[in-house]
Amino acid sequence: PFIKAVNTFKEIQQHYQPLGVRFKLVYIAEAHAKDTWPIGITTASTITTTSTIEQRRKNAIELTHHNDWNIETYVDKMEDIFLSEMAAWPLRYWILKGAEVKMLA
Repeated sequence: PFIKAVNTFKEIQQHYQPLGVRFKLVYIAEAHAKDTWPIGITTASTITTTSTIEQRRKNAIELTHHNDWNIETYVDKMEDIFLSEMAAWPLRYWILKGAEVKMLA
C-alpha cells in the first residue's frame, strides 16, 4: 500500500528536490478504507471511503501531516477523473520533462 511507501517517496524527494526536481502528490480514492478493504495498517485503518470532496481533502491533509510530508498536494474529484484518465490505481508515478512523459511506473 502507498502508506508503506511514503517514507521512501520522502527520501527521494529530499534527495532530488535540491537539484530542481519538483514533486506533486495527487490524492485519489482511498485504496484501503476501513469500510471497504481494510488491511490493518494504523493510518489506513482510520480512513473511511469518502463521499464528499471535503472528506477527501481532509484525508489528503491528514496523510501529509501525519507523515510530516511537505509536498504540493492535489485532490482528485469525486468522479475520480484523474484516477480513471491516468490509470492511477492503486499507485502510479510519472517522471516528466516539460510536458513530455519520460517514465511511467
